[in-house]
Amino acid sequence: MTQAAPELTVIATCYNEEETIGEFHQRLSKTLRETGRTHEIIYVNDGSRDKTFERLQELFGEDESIAVAADLMFNVGQPTAITVGFVHAQGSKIVIMDSDLQLAPEELPLLLEVFDEGYVLVSGYRKVRHDPWQRIVASKIANALLRWAMGGNFTDFGCTFKVIDARLVRAFEYGPFRPLQPAGLVAGAHHVKEVPVSHFPRKVGRSQYTYCKLFLYAVDNLIDFSHRPFVALGVIAFFLFLLSVAGILTGLTGVWESGPDNFVPALAAFIGLNTAIVLGTVAAVGEFTIRNYIVLHRKPAYIIKTLLKRNEKH
Repeated sequence: MTQAAPELTVIATCYNEEETIGEFHQRLSKTLRETGRTHEIIYVNDGSRDKTFERLQELFGEDESIAVAADLMFNVGQPTAITVGFVHAQGSKIVIMDSDLQLAPEELPLLLEVFDEGYVLVSGYRKVRHDPWQRIVASKIANALLRWAMGGNFTDFGCTFKVIDARLVRAFEYGPFRPLQPAGLVAGAHHVKEVPVSHFPRKVGRSQYTYCKLFLYAVDNLIDFSHRPFVALGVIAFFLFLLSVAGILTGLTGVWESGPDNFVPALAAFIGLNTAIVLGTVAAVGEFTIRNYIVLHRKPAYIIKTLLKRNEKH
Protein backbone atom coordinates (compact mmCIF):
# COMPACT_ATOMS: atom_id res chain seq x y z
CA MET A 1 0.00 0.00 0.00
CA THR A 2 1.47 3.31 -1.09
CA GLN A 3 1.61 6.25 1.28
CA ALA A 4 0.48 9.76 0.46
CA ALA A 5 3.23 12.28 -0.18
CA PRO A 6 4.04 14.34 2.92
CA GLU A 7 3.25 18.02 3.23
CA LEU A 8 6.79 18.91 4.33
CA THR A 9 10.18 17.74 3.19
CA VAL A 10 12.99 19.01 5.42
CA ILE A 11 16.45 18.95 3.83
CA ALA A 12 19.35 19.34 6.25
CA THR A 13 22.95 19.42 5.08
CA CYS A 14 25.77 18.23 7.33
CA TYR A 15 29.49 18.88 7.36
CA ASN A 16 31.52 17.51 10.27
CA GLU A 17 28.48 17.53 12.57
CA GLU A 18 29.24 14.29 14.42
CA GLU A 19 28.86 15.99 17.80
CA THR A 20 25.71 18.00 17.05
CA ILE A 21 23.63 15.97 14.60
CA GLY A 22 21.93 13.94 17.36
CA GLU A 23 20.73 17.04 19.21
CA PHE A 24 19.71 18.69 15.95
CA HIS A 25 17.61 15.71 14.87
CA GLN A 26 15.95 15.41 18.27
CA ARG A 27 14.96 19.10 18.26
CA LEU A 28 13.87 19.05 14.61
CA SER A 29 11.76 15.91 15.03
CA LYS A 30 10.03 17.32 18.11
CA THR A 31 9.24 20.56 16.27
CA LEU A 32 7.86 18.73 13.23
CA ARG A 33 5.62 16.51 15.36
CA GLU A 34 4.26 19.56 17.16
CA THR A 35 3.27 21.19 13.84
CA GLY A 36 0.87 18.29 13.19
CA ARG A 37 1.91 18.23 9.52
CA THR A 38 2.97 15.12 7.64
CA HIS A 39 6.68 15.27 6.95
CA GLU A 40 9.85 13.55 5.86
CA ILE A 41 13.48 14.40 6.58
CA ILE A 42 16.38 14.20 4.15
CA TYR A 43 19.95 14.39 5.41
CA VAL A 44 22.87 15.06 3.06
CA ASN A 45 26.38 14.49 4.40
CA ASP A 46 28.59 16.84 2.41
CA GLY A 47 31.84 14.91 2.43
CA SER A 48 32.41 15.11 6.20
CA ARG A 49 35.76 13.94 7.50
CA ASP A 50 34.41 12.76 10.85
CA LYS A 51 31.77 10.16 11.72
CA THR A 52 28.76 12.25 10.72
CA PHE A 53 27.44 9.69 8.25
CA GLU A 54 27.82 6.86 10.77
CA ARG A 55 25.58 8.87 13.11
CA LEU A 56 23.12 9.46 10.24
CA GLN A 57 23.00 5.72 9.57
CA GLU A 58 22.07 5.13 13.20
CA LEU A 59 19.36 7.80 13.08
CA PHE A 60 18.03 6.37 9.80
CA GLY A 61 17.58 2.99 11.49
CA GLU A 62 15.87 4.52 14.51
CA ASP A 63 13.49 7.06 12.93
CA GLU A 64 11.25 6.23 9.96
CA SER A 65 10.59 9.92 9.33
CA ILE A 66 14.08 10.06 7.80
CA ALA A 67 13.31 9.24 4.18
CA VAL A 68 16.82 9.66 2.77
CA ALA A 69 20.36 9.82 4.11
CA ALA A 70 22.92 10.53 1.41
CA ASP A 71 26.70 10.46 1.77
CA LEU A 72 28.56 12.45 -0.89
CA MET A 73 31.92 11.25 -2.17
CA PHE A 74 33.53 14.66 -1.61
CA ASN A 75 32.68 18.09 -0.25
CA VAL A 76 30.71 20.09 -2.82
CA GLY A 77 29.41 23.03 -0.80
CA GLN A 78 26.04 23.62 0.78
CA PRO A 79 23.97 24.70 -2.28
CA THR A 80 25.01 21.63 -4.26
CA ALA A 81 24.40 19.38 -1.25
CA ILE A 82 20.89 20.84 -0.99
CA THR A 83 20.41 19.88 -4.64
CA VAL A 84 20.73 16.22 -3.66
CA GLY A 85 17.80 16.71 -1.29
CA PHE A 86 15.76 18.47 -3.98
CA VAL A 87 16.11 15.45 -6.25
CA HIS A 88 14.59 13.11 -3.65
CA ALA A 89 12.05 15.44 -2.02
CA GLN A 90 8.43 14.25 -2.09
CA GLY A 91 6.73 17.03 -0.10
CA SER A 92 4.63 19.89 -1.44
CA LYS A 93 6.62 22.32 0.72
CA ILE A 94 10.39 22.05 0.99
CA VAL A 95 12.26 23.27 4.05
CA ILE A 96 16.02 23.72 3.89
CA MET A 97 18.29 24.40 6.84
CA ASP A 98 21.72 23.78 8.27
CA SER A 99 22.33 21.19 10.98
CA ASP A 100 25.07 23.03 12.88
CA LEU A 101 22.59 24.44 15.46
CA GLN A 102 23.38 28.06 14.60
CA LEU A 103 19.72 28.22 13.55
CA ALA A 104 16.95 26.95 15.83
CA PRO A 105 14.68 24.21 14.44
CA GLU A 106 12.05 25.39 16.94
CA GLU A 107 11.53 28.53 14.83
CA LEU A 108 10.31 26.58 11.79
CA PRO A 109 6.62 27.25 12.69
CA LEU A 110 7.30 30.99 12.33
CA LEU A 111 8.32 30.50 8.69
CA LEU A 112 5.45 28.08 7.99
CA GLU A 113 2.91 30.54 9.37
CA VAL A 114 4.09 33.25 6.98
CA PHE A 115 4.37 30.79 4.07
CA ASP A 116 0.73 29.80 4.56
CA GLU A 117 -0.24 33.40 3.79
CA GLY A 118 0.42 32.61 0.14
CA TYR A 119 4.13 33.21 -0.43
CA VAL A 120 6.18 31.09 -2.82
CA LEU A 121 9.34 31.34 -0.73
CA VAL A 122 9.86 32.41 2.87
CA SER A 123 13.38 32.83 4.19
CA GLY A 124 14.85 33.56 7.57
CA TYR A 125 17.24 36.43 7.95
CA ARG A 126 19.78 36.66 10.73
CA LYS A 127 19.02 40.01 12.33
CA VAL A 128 21.73 39.56 14.98
CA ARG A 129 24.61 37.36 13.84
CA HIS A 130 27.08 35.53 16.07
CA ASP A 131 29.98 35.14 13.66
CA PRO A 132 33.44 36.74 13.51
CA TRP A 133 33.19 40.34 12.30
CA GLN A 134 35.28 39.57 9.21
CA ARG A 135 32.73 36.96 8.10
CA ILE A 136 29.84 39.34 8.76
CA VAL A 137 31.49 42.08 6.66
CA ALA A 138 32.22 39.65 3.81
CA SER A 139 28.61 38.40 3.95
CA LYS A 140 27.23 41.95 3.84
CA ILE A 141 29.31 42.75 0.77
CA ALA A 142 28.12 39.57 -0.98
CA ASN A 143 24.50 40.32 -0.09
CA ALA A 144 24.82 43.88 -1.38
CA LEU A 145 26.22 42.67 -4.71
CA LEU A 146 23.43 40.13 -5.12
CA ARG A 147 20.73 42.67 -4.22
CA TRP A 148 22.15 45.04 -6.80
CA ALA A 149 22.28 42.37 -9.50
CA MET A 150 18.81 41.02 -8.71
CA GLY A 151 17.21 44.43 -8.34
CA GLY A 152 15.32 43.54 -5.14
CA ASN A 153 15.61 44.20 -1.43
CA PHE A 154 16.28 40.66 -0.18
CA THR A 155 18.38 40.95 2.98
CA ASP A 156 20.16 37.67 3.70
CA PHE A 157 20.86 35.39 0.75
CA GLY A 158 23.23 33.30 2.88
CA CYS A 159 20.64 32.20 5.44
CA THR A 160 19.76 28.60 4.62
CA PHE A 161 16.56 28.54 6.70
CA LYS A 162 13.86 28.60 4.01
CA VAL A 163 10.41 27.23 3.16
CA ILE A 164 9.85 26.87 -0.58
CA ASP A 165 6.92 25.83 -2.74
CA ALA A 166 8.05 22.50 -4.20
CA ARG A 167 6.55 23.40 -7.58
CA LEU A 168 9.12 26.18 -7.92
CA VAL A 169 11.97 23.82 -7.09
CA ARG A 170 10.79 21.16 -9.55
CA ALA A 171 10.32 23.73 -12.30
CA PHE A 172 14.07 24.44 -12.19
CA GLU A 173 14.84 20.72 -12.68
CA TYR A 174 17.80 20.77 -10.32
CA GLY A 175 20.15 17.80 -10.36
CA PRO A 176 23.80 16.77 -10.70
CA PHE A 177 24.10 18.72 -13.94
CA ARG A 178 22.20 21.75 -12.67
CA PRO A 179 23.00 22.46 -9.02
CA LEU A 180 21.14 25.02 -6.96
CA GLN A 181 22.09 28.69 -7.09
CA PRO A 182 20.15 30.15 -4.12
CA ALA A 183 19.91 33.72 -5.41
CA GLY A 184 18.55 32.48 -8.73
CA LEU A 185 15.89 30.50 -6.88
CA VAL A 186 14.92 33.58 -4.86
CA ALA A 187 14.76 35.66 -8.03
CA GLY A 188 12.54 33.05 -9.68
CA ALA A 189 10.11 32.96 -6.76
CA HIS A 190 9.09 36.65 -7.07
CA HIS A 191 6.57 36.42 -4.21
CA VAL A 192 9.00 36.16 -1.28
CA LYS A 193 9.09 37.20 2.35
CA GLU A 194 11.85 37.33 4.97
CA VAL A 195 11.30 36.52 8.63
CA PRO A 196 13.81 37.39 11.39
CA VAL A 197 15.29 34.28 13.02
CA SER A 198 17.69 33.71 15.88
CA HIS A 199 21.35 33.02 15.22
CA PHE A 200 23.66 31.31 17.68
CA PRO A 201 27.43 30.81 17.95
CA ARG A 202 28.74 27.52 16.63
CA LYS A 203 28.95 24.90 19.37
CA VAL A 204 31.74 22.90 17.73
CA GLY A 205 33.91 23.04 14.64
CA ARG A 206 33.93 25.86 12.14
CA SER A 207 31.93 26.93 9.12
CA GLN A 208 32.76 25.34 5.78
CA TYR A 209 32.27 28.78 4.21
CA THR A 210 35.79 30.16 3.92
CA TYR A 211 36.25 33.68 2.57
CA CYS A 212 37.21 32.17 -0.78
CA LYS A 213 33.97 30.16 -0.81
CA LEU A 214 31.95 33.27 0.08
CA PHE A 215 33.52 35.05 -2.89
CA LEU A 216 32.82 32.13 -5.21
CA TYR A 217 29.25 31.91 -3.85
CA ALA A 218 28.64 35.55 -4.80
CA VAL A 219 30.21 35.10 -8.24
CA ASP A 220 28.24 31.90 -8.94
CA ASN A 221 24.96 33.54 -8.05
CA LEU A 222 25.74 36.69 -10.05
CA ILE A 223 26.49 34.57 -13.10
CA ASP A 224 23.25 32.65 -12.52
CA PHE A 225 21.29 35.79 -13.36
CA SER A 226 22.31 35.19 -17.00
CA HIS A 227 22.46 38.60 -18.68
CA ARG A 228 22.32 40.52 -15.40
CA PRO A 229 26.05 40.22 -14.60
CA PHE A 230 26.84 41.73 -17.99
CA VAL A 231 24.44 44.60 -17.34
CA ALA A 232 26.10 45.22 -13.98
CA LEU A 233 29.54 44.95 -15.55
CA GLY A 234 28.49 47.41 -18.24
CA VAL A 235 27.40 49.92 -15.61
CA ILE A 236 30.70 49.52 -13.75
CA ALA A 237 32.66 49.89 -16.98
CA PHE A 238 30.72 53.07 -17.85
CA PHE A 239 31.51 54.72 -14.52
CA LEU A 240 35.14 53.60 -14.66
CA PHE A 241 35.36 55.12 -18.12
CA LEU A 242 33.98 58.43 -16.82
CA LEU A 243 36.47 58.36 -13.96
CA SER A 244 39.35 57.64 -16.30
CA VAL A 245 38.33 60.47 -18.63
CA ALA A 246 38.06 62.80 -15.64
CA GLY A 247 41.52 61.68 -14.51
CA ILE A 248 43.02 62.36 -17.92
CA LEU A 249 41.40 65.79 -18.14
CA THR A 250 42.61 66.61 -14.63
CA GLY A 251 46.08 65.43 -15.53
CA LEU A 252 46.16 67.45 -18.74
CA THR A 253 44.98 70.51 -16.85
CA GLY A 254 47.79 69.96 -14.34
CA VAL A 255 50.27 69.60 -17.16
CA TRP A 256 49.03 72.84 -18.70
CA GLU A 257 49.29 74.72 -15.40
CA SER A 258 52.17 73.07 -13.56
CA GLY A 259 54.19 71.10 -16.04
CA PRO A 260 54.51 67.43 -17.09
CA ASP A 261 54.95 66.02 -13.58
CA ASN A 262 51.16 65.78 -13.12
CA PHE A 263 50.65 63.71 -16.25
CA VAL A 264 52.18 60.44 -15.04
CA PRO A 265 49.75 59.76 -12.13
CA ALA A 266 46.73 60.48 -14.31
CA LEU A 267 48.03 58.22 -17.09
CA ALA A 268 48.75 55.43 -14.63
CA ALA A 269 45.21 55.71 -13.22
CA PHE A 270 43.76 55.62 -16.71
CA ILE A 271 45.72 52.49 -17.64
CA GLY A 272 44.76 50.80 -14.36
CA LEU A 273 41.09 51.52 -14.73
CA ASN A 274 40.93 50.32 -18.30
CA THR A 275 42.87 47.19 -17.40
CA ALA A 276 40.25 46.47 -14.71
CA ILE A 277 37.50 46.82 -17.31
CA VAL A 278 39.22 44.41 -19.68
CA LEU A 279 39.94 41.85 -16.95
CA GLY A 280 36.37 42.02 -15.65
CA THR A 281 34.96 41.46 -19.11
CA VAL A 282 37.29 38.54 -19.78
CA ALA A 283 36.42 36.99 -16.42
CA ALA A 284 32.68 37.19 -17.08
CA VAL A 285 32.96 35.79 -20.61
CA GLY A 286 35.34 33.09 -19.39
CA GLU A 287 32.94 32.07 -16.63
CA PHE A 288 30.10 31.64 -19.09
CA THR A 289 32.37 29.71 -21.46
CA ILE A 290 33.46 27.32 -18.71
CA ARG A 291 29.87 26.76 -17.60
CA ASN A 292 28.80 25.93 -21.13
CA TYR A 293 31.76 23.57 -21.45
CA ILE A 294 30.75 21.78 -18.23
CA VAL A 295 27.13 21.48 -19.37
CA LEU A 296 28.11 20.11 -22.77
CA HIS A 297 30.49 17.57 -21.27
CA ARG A 298 28.00 16.49 -18.57
CA LYS A 299 30.36 16.83 -15.62
CA PRO A 300 28.33 16.07 -12.47
CA ALA A 301 28.38 18.58 -9.63
CA TYR A 302 28.21 15.79 -7.05
CA ILE A 303 28.61 12.03 -6.73
CA ILE A 304 26.70 10.02 -4.13
CA LYS A 305 28.84 7.41 -2.38
CA THR A 306 26.08 5.87 -0.25
CA LEU A 307 22.31 6.39 -0.41
CA LEU A 308 19.92 5.16 2.26
CA LYS A 309 16.35 5.51 1.01
CA ARG A 310 12.95 4.29 2.12
CA ASN A 311 10.07 3.39 -0.17
CA GLU A 312 8.93 6.10 -2.58
CA LYS A 313 5.77 7.94 -1.60
CA HIS A 314 3.23 8.60 -4.34
